[in-house]
Amino acid sequence: MSMSGEMKKIVGMLRSSDVELRCAAIKILGELRPQHRELHQTLGKMLEQDNHVVRRYVVEAFSKNRDKKNIPYLIKLLEEESDVKENTINTLASYGPTVLEDISAYLDTPNNTLRRSLMSLVSRLKNRKAVDLLIGAIRSGQYETVKNICSLLEESLGEYPDPIRHYLYQQVIALLATPAFAEQETLLLTFIRLIGHIGHPEGKTLLLSYLDLAHPPAARVNALYALLRFTYGDHESPETVDRLFALLDDGDYANIVHNVLRILDLVPVERLFQASLVRHVENGHLGVKCFCLRKLGKTGQEPHAGVLFRHLTHPHQEVRETAYQSLTQLPLTPGLLLQELDTATDLPKMWTL
Repeated sequence: MSMSGEMKKIVGMLRSSDVELRCAAIKILGELRPQHRELHQTLGKMLEQDNHVVRRYVVEAFSKNRDKKNIPYLIKLLEEESDVKENTINTLASYGPTVLEDISAYLDTPNNTLRRSLMSLVSRLKNRKAVDLLIGAIRSGQYETVKNICSLLEESLGEYPDPIRHYLYQQVIALLATPAFAEQETLLLTFIRLIGHIGHPEGKTLLLSYLDLAHPPAARVNALYALLRFTYGDHESPETVDRLFALLDDGDYANIVHNVLRILDLVPVERLFQASLVRHVENGHLGVKCFCLRKLGKTGQEPHAGVLFRHLTHPHQEVRETAYQSLTQLPLTPGLLLQELDTATDLPKMWTL
């Protein structure tokens, strides 16, 4: 197809020494989306030769004119780190799932920079074929490859449709059933974190199983961080809550108990075992004690007032203040307050009452 006079003028602007004029011409061509082979070649060569501003305009033009003849030029741009790498990956992703056919020949490249960029591209395509390709790369890759792919998935999973999330979860479970992966702690921790990002309902049960003492401490800690990514509502099972409460006696407050409290705080108070709250009020961890006192107040039930009254004289100010705040949330009768006041011997407690 021959060019019109106007098109020839625009193409002539590409050879100008004025960068702004060249960028204007590139932008116009991107909007017009002409189907001239020589134009694709000219713009493609500008990706190799010109400055970063011109490259950015060319990549943007290629994102509007999604001609597959552009793909080799864009891939070549990914062979080294550049300021337009992200734009280039997004442009290739905009070509849709069929771009997998065009990049498959490049996936075994010895160029680490290009391979990482292509894996980033695949992670953004959000279909089963892309997932299969990533899982295949994980099976055949070293730890750094696995870690990189999992990180890319964690960044992209927010845009994955539920059926693809479910499919990815199934593939990760299959990996965990492989001794080569399950028995390497560094890989196990990576997959545990990924399960949290996937957010599949069955993943919660699996992650809870990693809280057992039989698993390495790092696996238990990572499982708790992964569990924090889930939602907890009125449907929460008693088994889940019971397993979490059991960890409040763990000796590692900073890594285990603290994160368990963060998860339990997400569970509606109606699903918490009030008997467990009362029992753990006597826990040696100050954080656990205050958590239980606070939740007892949220139950709104007067029978818990006795536990809260008793902690008004606790040596720690934080405990006393938490008990007081919780008491203000209970429907206390004047008679109960007067009865407690009659037996009080501690002056600060009497003033509080």
